[in-house]
Amino acid sequence: MVARSAPGCRAFDSADALLGARVVDAVVIAAPMESRASLTVSALGAGLPVLVEPPMAASLEEADWIREAERAGRLSVMVGFNRRWWEAAEQVRRALAGAPEGELVVESTIAIDVGDPDPFVALGAHLDLVRHMVDREIAIISGLREATGELEAHVTFHGGGLASCRARPAERPEESIIVRAGGRTYQIWSGSDRIRPPRGRGRRALDLLDTAVRRVGLARDAVAQSYDGLLGGFVHSVQTRRFRGPTTSDGTAALLAIAALRRSLEEGGTEMMVPATPGKPPEAD
Repeated sequence: MVARSAPGCRAFDSADALLGARVVDAVVIAAPMESRASLTVSALGAGLPVLVEPPMAASLEEADWIREAERAGRLSVMVGFNRRWWEAAEQVRRALAGAPEGELVVESTIAIDVGDPDPFVALGAHLDLVRHMVDREIAIISGLREATGELEAHVTFHGGGLASCRARPAERPEESIIVRAGGRTYQIWSGSDRIRPPRGRGRRALDLLDTAVRRVGLARDAVAQSYDGLLGGFVHSVQTRRFRGPTTSDGTAALLAIAALRRSLEEGGTEMMVPATPGKPPEAD
């Protein structure tokens, strides 16, 4: 079906057949989580750079396998945390650059489809986004799961600062993040490219204007634009051989945080230390 929708596209019976044909310059992996690690390692073995959808592996052991293949092949793997290309998130990251340690509070919410079987995937993506925006590693995490299906993670960062990240079921997907630091408040949500004013009539009016512009087809929503940025960034990396983007260390950091969150939930919400990410220098407390 995919081949028919793309004239000139050549179809293969298997990933091994595609890799063996030597007809591609790079690989994008969006397969089920259980096969992402093996496909990534196969592509690296064929000498091809990879963009893999997060979570990049089904376990920490598989993540280690990917990093070993990455080092052996001297190739880079980009993990598809598309929200890092969300322009509003990048504005907040720039606004927080150089902020002193300590006072930093983040509230993150992602609404997911009511039928989504694994809210940990959505929450892992937001944990990466928050970690990226504040430029601090996660030190401690604890969890809470409500009967309504809402999943919540409470985070303490190395260097100080707190975050509360929630994934909740909803009929319509939506994302929002509020950041308070240095006496200022920034708010972003998936229907806006703005970070200020954080609230009030002025912000509502501006966001309504943005929504109207998108509805008449003059602009795409922020999340769709972030996917464009992710794919564009990967293509640029392949063409220039200058790799920029979320790395396997970032992918592993998300897996470590989610693994600690699961342990916390199993133990009634106990705070759990998140191990240091391989490839990252240890953080000073």
